[in-house]
Amino acid sequence: MTLVSNITMLVIELLVTLGVVFGFQLIADYYTTKYSNEVVWIGNMNWQMKLSAIIYFSIVGISLSIIEHLYFYNTMELINLRIMAVLLMVIFLGTPIATVVLVVASTAYFLFWGIHTYIIIYSALYIGLFIVISMINHSKRLSFLSQYGLFCIVAMLFWMGTYLYKNEAAGGGMSVAALITHILEMVFLCGAPILMIRLLEQNQLMISEQTLGAYIDELTQLYNYHSFSLNFERAFQKAQQIRKPLSLMIMDLDGFKQVNDTYGHLAGNHVLRGFSKMLANVSEANIVAYRIGGEEMALVFNGIEAKQATVVANQLLETLQQHEFHYEGSHIKLTFSAGLSQIKVTDETSRDFFRRSDHLTYTAKRAGGNRVAVVTD
Repeated sequence: MTLVSNITMLVIELLVTLGVVFGFQLIADYYTTKYSNEVVWIGNMNWQMKLSAIIYFSIVGISLSIIEHLYFYNTMELINLRIMAVLLMVIFLGTPIATVVLVVASTAYFLFWGIHTYIIIYSALYIGLFIVISMINHSKRLSFLSQYGLFCIVAMLFWMGTYLYKNEAAGGGMSVAALITHILEMVFLCGAPILMIRLLEQNQLMISEQTLGAYIDELTQLYNYHSFSLNFERAFQKAQQIRKPLSLMIMDLDGFKQVNDTYGHLAGNHVLRGFSKMLANVSEANIVAYRIGGEEMALVFNGIEAKQATVVANQLLETLQQHEFHYEGSHIKLTFSAGLSQIKVTDETSRDFFRRSDHLTYTAKRAGGNRVAVVTD
């Protein structure tokens, strides 16, 4: 019966662990689908997903305390699942998010069990475990197998420390055979989620690389027109729904054809790469740069007022005016013509918004170029 009981507990622990991983995977898939080509994965999640991760894993941690309080009354019974929870959070989410979850779960643990000496000691052991696992996970010198081995060793030492304290504090505890059984279970359970997360990460990286190939312009490394079409449409709809500011600037390099004719297309490519770096320097979370044509670029200002967008546009033009592109001994100076427009309530589609900015670009060109034509009202 003991063997059956141990196997049953192992199966339950494994199912719970895998369930936690796949539960979060569903959340990640939802956000990946919702935000299309915006990266919302491990280490680079947007704030909505970070908040969802904190809530999700906090519920997991609190649930473990509730189950232990209601059914076990024995801190040794759920220790494997707690180790798994710490491992999953650190590896899957990163230390900052895992720290927030640990604070929430620890607070709930104290509320359920009260503030006692043995509870404080247990909590200190878990905090120590969390710190060591975080250090191992952040080590760049360790291979995956070395990290896995160290995770198992640290978890076993944690088990031994908890076991010794349990015997000392309670005057008893489990037998050596039971301890060894639990440790073997823990090593097995360590392997399952870590290997699975490794496979998920590799699969996600492969998908990301394939996806980025479809959304990134190879020459400039900016987002391409396909990416612009998706993101601009989504940004337009969101701005219309919640009435937040949205500006679009379309730029066309003045005299770019002459550069190609005079210095050759390789020189033109060199100029495009250099100008794209300038755009990348002004890009941030709310300002995204795109290459939408040969020498046509676009900046989308999400949630940024028109006045601030105008300041950024003029600063960019001034930077280009003062810059020289050096190519095989030649010094090339360029400017751009741009149209900058803010979204209007009367814009029925993103196409209307785009056409207004595009028309302003040609207005700037016809006026002699080297300027930003702006309509803010």
